[in-house]
Amino acid sequence: MTQDEVAVLHLINRYGVAVDSRKWDVFDELFTGDVVADYGGGAAFNGLAAFKAGAAMAWGGFDASQHAMSNTVWDLGKETGRTLTYGGWCIIRKGTPGGDVWEGKGWYDDELVRSKSGWRIRRRSVRVMWWSGNSRVMQSNPSAGDVQIKTYSLNDEIQGGTVGFFRK
Repeated sequence: MTQDEVAVLHLINRYGVAVDSRKWDVFDELFTGDVVADYGGGAAFNGLAAFKAGAAMAWGGFDASQHAMSNTVWDLGKETGRTLTYGGWCIIRKGTPGGDVWEGKGWYDDELVRSKSGWRIRRRSVRVMWWSGNSRVMQSNPSAGDVQIKTYSLNDEIQGGTVGFFRK
């Protein structure tokens, strides 16, 4: 593996640890200041400050979470690159009506740029392929009712031209 490939894997994996430890300032080391992060279903953030604030609001109330990043593939140039990473998530919010656990699997489609400090994610698109458990766990106010979580097929999204990693 090249130094760039190792750096990119480290970048991808640190994201999961940052979310699970609620260390939102680590996002400064992972994303560009003008990051655009689209988590599907209307959850999108424009700019690093908005992303950090939104992450703290949306995910800061979880009692526990675990993100497992795997199967990262990359296409790296000198100054820009793309990655596609599979992700698995287990989220716990104790006392949620209907159950405390939500689990999901999906992918992260990232556009990267090289900065003076190393590789950073400039654009992120996250899609859920499968989920199980209580969708209320994912809400800031779990008593508000069920959440509709849309699922996506990677193959369908590739065929539709929406997965950046496969666009040339």
